[in-house]
Amino acid sequence: MHRACCHTTGAEKLRQALGTCNDILSKQEKTLAELQNNMALVKMDLRKKTACIAEQYHTVQRLQGTPSGFKRMCNDENVQPNQPSEKRSFLRNLLPRTPGQKALMENSPYSRVLRSRRSPVLKTIAFGTKY
Repeated sequence: MHRACCHTTGAEKLRQALGTCNDILSKQEKTLAELQNNMALVKMDLRKKTACIAEQYHTVQRLQGTPSGFKRMCNDENVQPNQPSEKRSFLRNLLPRTPGQKALMENSPYSRVLRSRRSPVLKTIAFGTKY
């Protein structure tokens, strides 16, 4: 009769699986500790940056409150031109036109095309008459 080897029994396989799980858990615990440490460092860095930004904001507010103003531009590239834009007005098509503009618009090629595409005027037929 052949006896089962101790290495192939169910108990030994279970011990190996538990050992593997313990190794995985220890690696995960180490990784979690590193992540928590990094998160604490990031939080401290954010607090420092928040304090620095708040200090800069208050400094700017204090400087802008002075009579001299300190509102100078660094370069001329930041200055916006005061020329009117060449864009068309949003309400241009909604507002009535002046008579001069209307005459120009009626004689344009586009307006002639639109007039030629209009549907014919419907004529009313008197009641009781035959075609």
